[in-house]
Amino acid sequence: MDYQEVLRSLSLELVDFIWAQVDVLLSGSLPRLFIYQLREYHVKKVMGVFPGNLEGERSFLVETDEGDVFCLLLRPVKTRWFHGHQWILYFKVIRDEELMKLFREERKMLINMELKKLGEFHGHICPDLVLGSKACELAKELLGEERMEREGLVVYAQNVTSALDAIQYLLGCTLGNRRLLVEDWGRHNYRFTLLASGEGVELKLRLRRIYHEELQRLEEKVALGEATIEDLALYQILVDEKVKMLVSMDADRIYSYSRYREAPPKIEIPTGIVSCRACKESVALYACVETPEGFVCKKCFFSKYPISEN
Repeated sequence: MDYQEVLRSLSLELVDFIWAQVDVLLSGSLPRLFIYQLREYHVKKVMGVFPGNLEGERSFLVETDEGDVFCLLLRPVKTRWFHGHQWILYFKVIRDEELMKLFREERKMLINMELKKLGEFHGHICPDLVLGSKACELAKELLGEERMEREGLVVYAQNVTSALDAIQYLLGCTLGNRRLLVEDWGRHNYRFTLLASGEGVELKLRLRRIYHEELQRLEEKVALGEATIEDLALYQILVDEKVKMLVSMDADRIYSYSRYREAPPKIEIPTGIVSCRACKESVALYACVETPEGFVCKKCFFSKYPISEN
């Protein structure tokens, strides 16, 4: 069971709440074994560590060797006779085979197989990944998938989000083969240009707002490491809602588009490495500017780096 599915299960209350004190053996600061009802559970993987609802409390999401997922709480205890901590076995996530088929279908997000494979490639499914896949879908519709394969394609993107993985996976235009060019302007704007003819389409995001305030608030808590496991479960549900909304929309409702024709783009192929006259570092020739003093890398050239006399 993957991490996202565990969080969905928690939000949908597809868990068995246990709330029992248990003995735990540690490996460093992480649990490696716990004992519940006279049975030992060996921890295969700690899936996450989160702050708890009480001051000083922490939650550990763990997967056992048998594939079960549990949540362990480490709680501070302060009484007249005892100062320390105790371990509580909070809940167990119900496995697929323990649910009726109806609940299995409800828990798992129903998506097309292409998006499922894309999610496996990227690591998870998120709104930016869907936006990238929808951009590819519309470009294929407008330019023709066969023409893309026959003539070759260059994509220019104005962001560095998960959408880039969709482009690389679905179209084969990657940073490595230099058919994906990126400038980070924080915009879901794309230009898809056919290599042979220079014909292309430019897509611009129509949607003005995707995340709502609650989701943004939770994202900030996640980024700061302050999110509890309940916060993360709610965050996953809100993300899923946005993903489902985007998946259900036609691509031309998500993006506006315009056609253009320009000189066929040239793919810059690295042909050699030279030493920058300014910083002395080794730089690919295509990323340099030739000056009267010699080759200067673009970073030095545009920062007006002083050229060494040596």
